[in-house]
Amino acid sequence: MKHLSHLYLSLFLLTGSFIFKAQEPQKIRFSKQSEFIYFFQVGPKSDSIIKNRSDRFYFLVQDSLKQNIFIEVENGMFSRTDNDSILKLDFLPGIKYETVYLKNQEPAYKEKKPNSRFELTTRVNGASEFDKRKIRIRVMDKRRNEILMESVFVFGN
Repeated sequence: MKHLSHLYLSLFLLTGSFIFKAQEPQKIRFSKQSEFIYFFQVGPKSDSIIKNRSDRFYFLVQDSLKQNIFIEVENGMFSRTDNDSILKLDFLPGIKYETVYLKNQEPAYKEKKPNSRFELTTRVNGASEFDKRKIRIRVMDKRRNEILMESVFVFGN
């Protein structure tokens, strides 16, 4: 009798768990993010820039955004390196620079139509009134006229 009551109880709990606790499988939805911008220091992150040690930055921008994104640097200038995703920061107090992507309109080698690739260019953008011992970097969106990211670094030797 005792075994029979345990059997009925187990059967009841098993059936009840299927009826009362049946759940739909969870659905995970991924939203497609088509716009991305990555900007960060190569190697250990710090708030100081030391020449040839912490003066390199990754800068990756999706091609569809390149016309709308630029970097404004006060008391410093970005220059290209051998790697097209890494920029080198040079300390130049008193001057403001901007780094932009310009569409390359020269004909590509062995092709008759212009090459639609973008080329990273740095140009002077006036005098800087920011503290001469610090470097301010801003990643900007031209379309919305807004700052996407801002960092301040101290230059050290």
